[in-house]
Amino acid sequence: MKRRGMRDVAGVSVSTVANVLNNPGVVAVATRERVEAAMDRVGFVRGAAARQLRGLPSRLVGSITLDQGNPFHAELNRGNEDHLDEAGCMLLACSTDQRADRELRALQLLEEHSPRGHHHADRCERAAAGRGQRAWDAGGAARRAAGRGRPVRGGGR
Repeated sequence: MKRRGMRDVAGVSVSTVANVLNNPGVVAVATRERVEAAMDRVGFVRGAAARQLRGLPSRLVGSITLDQGNPFHAELNRGNEDHLDEAGCMLLACSTDQRADRELRALQLLEEHSPRGHHHADRCERAAAGRGQRAWDAGGAARRAAGRGRPVRGGGR
């Protein structure tokens, strides 16, 4: 359901619905509670695509690590997740199992979701180069993401 539909269900204007979503402090408590209750009743879910069309940043941040089972990477992701949660963001964690093809696929899929940024453990790039794989590798995909304005934090050696 879109905001216009929420307007009808909650009996308020579209701008009031927008304020409940984006600036709840400017809406009277009783009105905000009425709109939130209407959202719960109809199962309203905020659309990330609409948010990005308005030029607002994604709430998704990616983490591409070598092995999620490794306690170091698990702790790294846990710390990132806690920090991002405070900022209203969500961490999407991917594990490459130290395979360049999985690293490249993770980077490509992550970019399709236009993340706010990502952390990238890039040891697979060097491994791929050592095996004579093509130049269009995971490291190249990370450089292209950074070139489009996405913050990319490398974590390889």
